[in-house]
Amino acid sequence: MAESSGNLSNLRWSLRGTTALVAGDTRGIGYAAVEELAALGVFVFACSWNSAELAERCLKEWSAKEFCVTGVIFDVNNVGTNIRKPTTGYTSEEYSKLMATNLESATSLV
Repeated sequence: MAESSGNLSNLRWSLRGTTALVAGDTRGIGYAAVEELAALGVFVFACSWNSAELAERCLKEWSAKEFCVTGVIFDVNNVGTNIRKPTTGYTSEEYSKLMATNLESATSLV
């Protein structure tokens, strides 16, 4: 099987020019996601409830790196939980807790 040239592969899978919304982006996984996406040429809307940290630290850092990131202040519901065992082993109470957290919490916001 012939190998693809690096340039062709990059064009096929390029994210350049796309847009992403990232929640919880002032630290941790969210911050890293903004950095990675922006470095790949994605226009990022960075959403946070912490306006001071977003404006005073994160946006300044991303601007210095010439990333296309816009800060947006609002709450995004991205809560979720898991029980670390096979789903076939869940009790009805555990299943109910998972559905309440992962499904019902999001649908009750609509």
